[in-house]
Amino acid sequence: MDQSLVAVSLPAEIHPDSKESERLVSVMCRAQSIRRMGSAALNLCYVATGRLDAYWTTSVKIWDVAAGQLIVTEAGGTVSRPDGTLFDLDRPHLVAAATARLHGELVELFGRG
Repeated sequence: MDQSLVAVSLPAEIHPDSKESERLVSVMCRAQSIRRMGSAALNLCYVATGRLDAYWTTSVKIWDVAAGQLIVTEAGGTVSRPDGTLFDLDRPHLVAAATARLHGELVELFGRG
């Protein structure tokens, strides 16, 4: 993860003691760099094309990620819920990564928080 460029989508208002804040700080301490660009669909496409190494979110809607999660998996990436279980469009909280190894590192990191 120390060589990775990771993106995140966060709620507009985030509480310092929230799980989102904990995850952000955890990844900031481990990743090479973090981005918050504001478009879940674009972030997922960037993971699929290799412009980003990973992306996670717990604050989007189904229409923000439905196509993008398919694009990532078709490109050979991995998409799951933050706990590593199967991704579910009815609850679009996700971790997407270009490699299984990086995906596993993020899921492990989030499991600690």
